Amino acid sequence: MNRPPNTGPRYAGVMGSEIHQRDDDMGNRAMAEIKTEDGSLYFYTHWNGYNLPSLCEQALEVAKDRKGDDAYALRRIVDHLISATGTRDKETGSGLLLSPRAEDSYNGGQPSVVIDLDAWTVETPGR
Repeated sequence: MNRPPNTGPRYAGVMGSEIHQRDDDMGNRAMAEIKTEDGSLYFYTHWNGYNLPSLCEQALEVAKDRKGDDAYALRRIVDHLISATGTRDKETGSGLLLSPRAEDSYNGGQPSVVIDLDAWTVETPGR
């Protein structure tokens, strides 16, 4: 993938809950916490942090037919996030964690997006 040169500020502007990036530098990392009543799973993206809030909103919409069934909803959400970030069958670019121990450029190292399956919401703390 061709990446544009670092030509200015990282963020061009904010529209809704989505932060639009002007360049694709190595600092575009983010985590989403997916909360269930049994605990949390964390999705990490290396290149798509600026777009993670809208991707999580899309993922929740994709999983709406499985609302109330955390196992299937969680699988649909993770599947969408992997696909939407273009990292399916790739060695790098995204990952899954059982604790928030990856970098997040938007919220001081904590997940900058929280998908709460009990409340069926997407929140963006620190953004």
